[in-house]
This record gives sequence, structure tokens and C-alpha cells, in this order.
Amino acid sequence: MTLSMLPMAVPETDDVWSPATVRTGLEKVRELGQQVRNRTIATVPTLQQLNSLKDVLVNAYSREKNSVVLKFLMSMFVFITFVTIPLTAIYLFDPEFFFTNQDNSCFLVTKLHASNGVDRSVRLEWEKPEIEAFRYEVVISSDISAGQVMEVDGWTKSSVIIERLTPGVHYSFCVISIVTVEDGLEIKRSSETISIITRPSPPDSMTAHRIHVLGERSVELSWEALTGQVDGYSVVLKDCMEDVVAEETTESPHLSISLGNHRISAAYFVEIRSLSHGERSDPLTEILQVEEIDLRIEELHATKQDTKSVTLKWKHPVYGPADSYVVQWALEHSHQFNVIDTVDSDRTGISVTGLTPGKAYKFRVASVFLDMMECGLETRVLSQDISVTTKPLGPDSISWYTINIEHAMLEWKAPRGQVDGYSVVLKDCMEDVVAEETTESPHLSISLGNHRISAAYFVEIRSLSHGERSDPLTEILQVEEIDLRIEELHATKQDTKSVTLKWKHPVYGPADSYVVQWALEHSHQFNVIDTVDSDRTGISVTGLTPGKAYKFRVASVFLDMMECGLETRVLSQDISVTTKPLSPDSLSSYRIENGHAKLKWRAPRGQVDGYSVVLKDCMEDVVAEETTESPHLFISLGNHRISAAYFVEIRSLSHGERSDPLTEILQVEAPSMPGEVDRIASTIKSTSFDLKWRASGGRVDKYIVKISDYSTFGAEYETEGPSPSLRIENLEVNTRYKLAIFAVRDNIKSEPRTENLKTKDIKVHWGCMTKAILTGGIAIVGVSAIAPFLGAVGFGAAGIGKGTMAASWMSSYGGAVASGGLFSTLQSLGVVGLGASAKAAIIASGMALGCIVEVI
Repeated sequence: MTLSMLPMAVPETDDVWSPATVRTGLEKVRELGQQVRNRTIATVPTLQQLNSLKDVLVNAYSREKNSVVLKFLMSMFVFITFVTIPLTAIYLFDPEFFFTNQDNSCFLVTKLHASNGVDRSVRLEWEKPEIEAFRYEVVISSDISAGQVMEVDGWTKSSVIIERLTPGVHYSFCVISIVTVEDGLEIKRSSETISIITRPSPPDSMTAHRIHVLGERSVELSWEALTGQVDGYSVVLKDCMEDVVAEETTESPHLSISLGNHRISAAYFVEIRSLSHGERSDPLTEILQVEEIDLRIEELHATKQDTKSVTLKWKHPVYGPADSYVVQWALEHSHQFNVIDTVDSDRTGISVTGLTPGKAYKFRVASVFLDMMECGLETRVLSQDISVTTKPLGPDSISWYTINIEHAMLEWKAPRGQVDGYSVVLKDCMEDVVAEETTESPHLSISLGNHRISAAYFVEIRSLSHGERSDPLTEILQVEEIDLRIEELHATKQDTKSVTLKWKHPVYGPADSYVVQWALEHSHQFNVIDTVDSDRTGISVTGLTPGKAYKFRVASVFLDMMECGLETRVLSQDISVTTKPLSPDSLSSYRIENGHAKLKWRAPRGQVDGYSVVLKDCMEDVVAEETTESPHLFISLGNHRISAAYFVEIRSLSHGERSDPLTEILQVEAPSMPGEVDRIASTIKSTSFDLKWRASGGRVDKYIVKISDYSTFGAEYETEGPSPSLRIENLEVNTRYKLAIFAVRDNIKSEPRTENLKTKDIKVHWGCMTKAILTGGIAIVGVSAIAPFLGAVGFGAAGIGKGTMAASWMSSYGGAVASGGLFSTLQSLGVVGLGASAKAAIIASGMALGCIVEVI
């Protein structure tokens, strides 16, 4: 340690112990002490540096042979006086200043570095500082978040694992060492900052892909974006031999890769890596297969069917010819397929032999793609199954038939063996021949000609071969029930005790008769109402209960079916009908108040599920509408204006049916007339009324007061609540007014209380008024400002107003007004009159100055 190592040390020379050097050192020591005392020192020396300085001074003075003891004492005195004592005082009384100005190197951690970095965690390591830290604070900053702090025990640790980082993000780290000194003061020093980039995470999973094999050949991919920051993705497409077919980068989680001139494979490997700040994630690896629909053969069908053989044909897949095709078969209702043969890729057909006559088979063809084996995929793609039946030998039974107005259409199963054709004979239930034909196929449409359509027939079918006829297959054919059933059964009229039913004849035609039946809604026991002739399509059912739910149905009767041993009746679909409920008898009570109507009525006889209540005003606008199960209701009038009267319509409800309405008029009771004006409590002035009157009986929402002066003036006022008082201002002086007071409840007015009141007259002291105007006591400036006043006191464009203050003033002159005086000047201005409010304001100002007084 030398003087040059101190903040204020002297430069060293070759002769460090020369008197000049010693003197210079002492001056620097004194200067250092002065800086310490004034706290202007840039860096406080450490205790080790101060001990070294002391040793330098002692050694320097010890070299002077003639005054060793004296020089030693002097050096110690200088060191203690100028350095040691001030530094000790600063340390004891202001340690923060002491340590703040210390050299930082002894507090800092060193060799901060990151190891074992992955996508979501990193391990930070460092070497401890010279002065042992109490704890460390690790500051973590990134592109996506502000600085975060993690505390680490300084006594035991010099490393930390930071987890839950965001993949693919640029992070910065620094370590703050914290040293605790006397009085619990913490001194913090920050290390250098290091930066890392977390490795991005691979994409989560493939969400969709499509390999386009027609037109511009390409592979379309989509995948789920990962959590964390990603700049883009690297996509590598390989065939099943792992040869790279295409490689691209993209910023979005979907991509369409052109396959160029590469041969389309049935499957591919795809590797997708996330990219962030130059880092690459582990790959997401998937196997992509051309869609099965593009690998499956097309239009598989049988071109020739015989009793024991079938010829199959198909087209190559859209993808292109497969490596080979495997033809399989199974019985119609079996799931166990067997291989018939394997054909080369250039063939698109095969003939299948050795089948059983009249047997139903399923066939399918598997396309084989050997390159899919390298990708670990199934190499066969199955076609859709087709069903083929070999030619039968003889008719087993009728499989299908239908009879309409003109034709009988039949289909039956062909027999085993060879068949040239069939003979078909159709008879009615009386066994009269209706039609006879021959056919080569196991289905036939026979014209019924002009014969009456029967509800049932006998049919005989024989197989024909080399002129021989087989025993007949005999069946009974019945017209479909839907064609024998009546149509559109419905109720055309519903009353309280009767229902009118209507229907249409069956599609087959009119039945021999119709039987009408009924039952209660939830009963299965039907009763016959009546039997009607075939020319009728309706009936009226009476004697029913009002508001009751019934079921009705009609049976079509065909007597000729009896000869064929069949049921003669065909039932229609049931319909539900509810008789109209009776209306409520009468409204027993009602009351309208507080925005609600309370109603009660007498329930009708019969079955009732509830009631519909509609309230209308006198303009027949609906005010409220509700339903209820009981014969009473409390209905809100909502925000509608309260009317003086209402219409109410009440209907009974039963199973969706509504009765005729019970209609009543509800009249709202008006409030009683207000009492007389209390002339003692009321205050009557020259320009205002303070009115008080006796309140109306019962509830009152407010009062309305109408006022007029028997001429052109008229106004209307409302009280803010039910208080029977009101102030009316800006009235004319000495004027009689007519008042009408109404009580209001629910917007309904009472009869008016009429009163006649007169405002007081006033007396004007014109000398006082003149002085007030001229001296500004009544503040009006200029002609435009004085004009309203002149109009108020009677100086108008038509001359002096009769009965005004100006007229009174003029009378004081005895009819002779001096020219050039104040009165003639005001009169010559010819101003227009003023409103009542301005007049009242001027009169109020005059009364305040004592120039105007009210008189009785």
C-alpha cells in the first residue's frame, strides 16, 4: 500500500523518503482530513488503506535519524487529528455516508453467469463479494414484463434456479448484494447485467391438415400456437423415406406448402419448430396422410349380374392408381369380409363367380399404397360397400306393393333357378278377375281399368319357364291404411255445449259409411256418437260440457274387406277439441287507486283453467293485460296516465279456448273539491298572492290553480305536492283576478273551487321616484335601459297610459306641463310598455326606497 493508492495520495518519486516527499505527503493528509470533515471526499478510504497510510508516515519519519521520536509523534498526531478521528466520527454518526462513498469492488458479486438454460427455467451462479452479503436480490427483466425481484439467502447460497419463465423471450438478470451495517443500515450494490434468451416451446398440436392432389399440388397445415413469445415457425416436410420434400418458414400458425414437381406421396412426415430471437424449439412431429376420400376408388358398381356371378367395375382414386387393388366380399348382413383376388394397378374391374342364385352380397375394393408402410400407417384404404343380389330362381313372396286409383304396383322375390318371366292375375274379394299380365322382372304395375277400386285384392303370381307354369304364390293385397283413412278431421265450430266436425273422404274414395266416436281427453274408452252415410263428411255433436276437453275420431267402414277376411274399419287420427268455456257471470267489485286496479268477479259454471283480463282506456288503447287462475286480480297500470274511466274485458280460459268477454266500464272516483281560500292566512299584495286554502278530503297528489284577469291574461300553476298553498307573483296592480282551484289524485281533477281576489293599489311619491331615477337609486342607464321603466310607469308610444303612475304625476301639474321639464322629456321618449315581471321589479325597488307604498 502506497500513497498513490489513496484518493488523495501524493505521487511517488524515486526517493520516497526525501523531506520534500514527506512534506508533500503531510499536506495531502491534511487535505484529506479537511475533505473528510467537510464531507466533500469522493471516495472514503478503507480501514486497510488508512493503516497503510499510517505505516507510510511512521516509516517516513523513522528514516530521519536525528529526530526519529519527534517525527514519529508528529506523523501519528497528523494522522489521528486529520484522518482517523473524522473518519471514525463519520462512521459512528453517519454510516450511510461512510459506506456510500466506499469503494464498490468489495461489495459486488463477480462472475455472474447462467447455466442449464431451458425454455421455462434458468440457473444463475456467481462468486460472493469480498465483504459477506446478508442476502441477495436477483432482478429479472424481460421484453414482456417489468423488473421482478427474487430474494436469495446470502450466507448459504451463491446460485439460484429461476423457473416459470416465458419461452422464447429475451431476459436480463443482475444480482444486488445487500450488506447490513450498524443500526440495521442496508448497503446495496448491483452487479453487471447478463442477458439470455429462453428456448421457445414447440407448437402444441396439429389442428388441421389437407393434402391437395388436384390442380396446384400442395400441403395445407394448421397448428395450435404455443404459449410464450414466438417470431415464427420452421416447417420441414419429408416423405416416408425421410427425404426432404419442402422446407419453409412462416410467422403464422398455418401454412400452405407447394409440392412442386415431387411425386405425391400417400403420407408425409412434418416437423414444425418454433423460432424466437434465433433460437429453435424441439420439433412437433406429425404424420400427414392424404385424405381417404382421395385414396379411395370411385364409382364401384356391378355391370352384370347372373344367378351365380357378378362383374364389378371401378375408377382409380383421385390420388392416382394404387400399387394394387384387393377385392373382398361378404354376405349382405355379415361383417366378415373375405378376399376374392388381388389385381394389378392397371386393372379397374373383376368378374366374381361361384355365387349362390338369389343371394345378396356386399363387395368392396381396398386400394393398397406400399409407401404408407414406411410411415407406419395402414397401407389399405377401403372403398364404400355396394350390395348386389344374384338372379333368383323363383318367386318366394311379395316384397312390396301399393294400390292407387289407377294401378296396382307389385314387387316380389325371384325364385332359385332359371326364370323366363311371370304371370300375374289380380282378383277382387269376390274372386272376379280384375287384371292379368305377364312380366320378365319381379315387379309390375297393373292397370285396374274401369273396375271399381276395392279396399283389398287377391293376387296370384306364377313363374314361367319353357311354357310351364309353377304353382301360384297367392297373397292378399290391401290398400294402404293411409289411403283408406279419412283426411283433415277438424272442428269447424266450437260452442259451449256443441262441436261441429268436418273431414274429407279417403284418397281411396268414399267409404261405405263412417262411425264417429268420442272420449274424454285422458280416457282410452271411446264411445260411438253416430254412424253417417258415405255421402256425408260432417256431424254436429251436442250435449257437451262447457270448457271440457274431448277426443274425437272417425272410422271408415269398407264392407268388401270382410270377404277377404280383413278388418272392415280403418280409424282416423284422434283430434282434441275443447268446448268453449262460459264467460264470467258478472263483476262483483272493483277499486282503482295508487296506479293499480283491484278486480273481483263471479266464476262461471263448467271447467275453467283461468281468466284473461284486458284493461283499456276510453280510447280503447290497452293499458294492462294479465292472466290469472282465480276470479280476482290486482293489476298494475304501469306508467300509463290515469284515466277517469276504463273498459275491462274478462274471458274464461280452458285448454287454450277463450270464452266471450264479460265487458264492464270502471269509473275512477274523483277527489273532493278543495275548501275555500283562507283570506286571513293568505297574503294579498299589489303584485302577488300568497294563497292558503282548506285541503280536500282523502288522498290528494297535488293542486292546480288557474288564474285570469277577465281580459286577455290567463295562467295555470301546480303545487309541488299535496300542500294546500301557492304563491303567484308578477301580477298587475289594483287588478281583479278569477281563481279556480282543483284537487288532483291519479291525474283525475276534482270540481273547481272558484275565488275572486284583487291586488292592492299603490301610491307613488313622484319627487322621491324622480330623485331615485336621477341619482341612480333605481339603477337604469341610457334610453334603452330606461325605456322599460317608462313603459312600466305609463309613458308609452300612444301617450300617457290611463290609470298609470304617469297619469297621476301628470294630474299633479294641473293639466299644464312645462316644456323642457323632466316630465315632458320622459313623455317625448315614447317608449313601449313592459312585462308584468319587470313592472313588479320596479315597483319592488320603489317600495324598498319608500317612493311607493301599497294602499288598501
